[in-house]
Amino acid sequence: MKTVAMIALAAAIALAPGIAVAKQSKKHVVRSAQPPHVACTKLGCFPVAPNCRPQTQLDWRGNPTGYDQVVCR
Repeated sequence: MKTVAMIALAAAIALAPGIAVAKQSKKHVVRSAQPPHVACTKLGCFPVAPNCRPQTQLDWRGNPTGYDQVVCR
């Protein structure tokens, strides 16, 4: 009887830190939405749709104009 109690006590002590670690490691993951892209065109700066992205606008010679264009896939 004494041996069984000692084995049970030893098992409880051995498992206690593992249970405490398992309880501490479970944390809630907070996910936040990505901020929307903003495109600054000749008409002003506006948020872009989720499936689109801003890209540098080029003139007919390939030089950057300083404005963005909206590219959707």
